[in-house]
Amino acid sequence: MAGSVFAITSGSTVLCIILAIPGLIGWVVPYWLYRGINRQKTSEINPIIDEKYDEIYNLCDQANQLLQA
Repeated sequence: MAGSVFAITSGSTVLCIILAIPGLIGWVVPYWLYRGINRQKTSEINPIIDEKYDEIYNLCDQANQLLQA
């Protein structure tokens, strides 16, 4: 992308376009990769988090029963 900026300031429009295309791809592709990885990790972690919430609920329920006894 920086090469594209330097090319346009020197007056080479064709070189600017040639260098801008990979630069823009380099900006767009990582976003889509991040979204895919984030979605995958979320689907792996959510069941574990739900299990931990269930364990906490059961533990609190047992503690409540002990307090009421």
